[in-house]
Amino acid sequence: MKNSNSLRQSHLYIGYIENPLDQMRALLDLLRGKLVAGQINGAFGLIGVGDIRGAFDEVSKVKGFDNSSKTRAALLSNEIVIKRGLIKKQHLHPELQHLLNQPRQVSKIVGCRAHLRYPIDDVQAASIPAQMKSLNSQTSLYELQVFDPTGHGSIMRLVSILTATGKKYPFVTSLNRSGEGNTKSEEEAIALLVETGVVTTFLREKYPASPDPYPIIHIGTGQIVRFVRNANEVLTSLKALSVV
Repeated sequence: MKNSNSLRQSHLYIGYIENPLDQMRALLDLLRGKLVAGQINGAFGLIGVGDIRGAFDEVSKVKGFDNSSKTRAALLSNEIVIKRGLIKKQHLHPELQHLLNQPRQVSKIVGCRAHLRYPIDDVQAASIPAQMKSLNSQTSLYELQVFDPTGHGSIMRLVSILTATGKKYPFVTSLNRSGEGNTKSEEEAIALLVETGVVTTFLREKYPASPDPYPIIHIGTGQIVRFVRNANEVLTSLKALSVV
């Protein structure tokens, strides 16, 4: 286990995402409705709990209130999302409907590589926080965007503990000001957190910072699989799964 060797910048505690004590600190912040900032495979993000009133207001204080209407991605494994029965199978792309029969394989392929955006079952949509679902104007269906932490042991552990406490909707969003590009360095991330004064825990990790955002794959748009940013490799792997 790494020593924390944590630094302090004003109100901000800086620790390590691999350190169990720092994970516990982050967990306590999240359960109080606060945000935790850090890196996930190099990308800088904000993690919160959608079940707790006020967590989304905290995001707006960091990113800017003109960002308050944006939806946030669920920080859950695709395996959990599929097993909960959240997805509307008949509205998935025909070549991808078989994914619902192989939830664990989906998580292994997509984990920490891309967001998946799903059509949500009408009944299940009522239980999802409003800030985590968006209405597709073409299909009139609600959609849920999911970032799967599978493959990142520390984040998976954090999410597992959160869901074990009954919190069903942890979320993640990028750590940046609304309308500005992705945060490119730890120094830039810390400067924003110190300036806004909302987040009190920042967890660094061993991976170098990456300015590239994760691709988003829309798999519920009729006969077309749409994606934002380069997702060809992930999409090819998903289509290659055996139909069972």
